[in-house]
Amino acid sequence: MDREARRTFAIALRKFFARLTTQNQFEEVAYAVSWQDPAVQYMLNCVWTLYSDGRPERLDRQVCDAWRPEVARWVLFLHSDLEYSWPPGNNFRCPLIDWPLNLLTLGWWERRERERVAAWERSGDVNVWPFLSSDELAAAAKDHPFAAGSS
Repeated sequence: MDREARRTFAIALRKFFARLTTQNQFEEVAYAVSWQDPAVQYMLNCVWTLYSDGRPERLDRQVCDAWRPEVARWVLFLHSDLEYSWPPGNNFRCPLIDWPLNLLTLGWWERRERERVAAWERSGDVNVWPFLSSDELAAAAKDHPFAAGSS
């Protein structure tokens, strides 16, 4: 676990989803943090799917509102002492690569992807990702007063 990368990335996430920083400012921080921590890697992949590259704008307010509960859970995880325990997996799919591979493999690529995703989803409760279980989430929320809105 890279505590400093997690702390820095958690701050960047909060500012970005509060629309206090632009996409370019968020990327500056994201590129500067260590990607050795898998939690940071996978969260960053998720965020990148929410905006267009090369645009200096802030995230759309509706996107921020829709993703706020999820991002709050990510920030809580980043502030916890929990190791990221989900198995390796790619939560970032690229349709530009997927469709030619499906065509060339007569659909094998998509079937393999579905099987891989199903196996990944059986590893924990996907509704509380990056936590593995609602018990982990509850314990982390109990340990961190800001999660209850007391700070």
